Amino acid sequence: MAKLLRPGAFLLALACFVLPFMRISCNNQMLMEPKGYQLAFGQQKHPADSTKISHDTKAQKANDIDIKMQPLILSAFIALALGLVFGLMGFKVSKLVQVMVSVVAIGMFTYFYFDYRHQMHIEDGSDNSGKNVFGDNMKIDVRFLYGYWLSIAFSFIALIMALLPLDKKKIIVESIDHETIETNTVQLDEDSVEI
Repeated sequence: MAKLLRPGAFLLALACFVLPFMRISCNNQMLMEPKGYQLAFGQQKHPADSTKISHDTKAQKANDIDIKMQPLILSAFIALALGLVFGLMGFKVSKLVQVMVSVVAIGMFTYFYFDYRHQMHIEDGSDNSGKNVFGDNMKIDVRFLYGYWLSIAFSFIALIMALLPLDKKKIIVESIDHETIETNTVQLDEDSVEI
């Protein structure tokens, strides 16, 4: 059971990639709400079919937007996938690899957050003086949604679980070995005193 807990946190973090990661809106009108996998792998705009009657819904409008691949989100996805694979394989170095890839994933998510916020501040038309060069009536808003935050939370849980020893047998054996070493050392010291 304990062997499945560590990979489970990585699996849940990866599952969050099907949820919306962010919402970008302009003047309170939603422009796009990409999911994590769309940010990780990108999405091409679907070509318009002139034979079909267009009933624009939110889902169709979301599919009609090009979404660029975000290398930081893709790196976080790959790191989480590696953590899952190494957790399931159970190699001797799995625990170390899980710690490293969860730290990398958290770092990539965090860097993406601050980098994207900074980019949107520049692209919304604000110059260094704080004035909007496009006019006062244009406001771009970026909100990171629950898919993004849950993925980070499960990455933190994966990190904590990789750092914690979950196997009780291993803990007991290590404590017995430590007590045995101390006992032998004490006996050796008593024997040397008698001589």
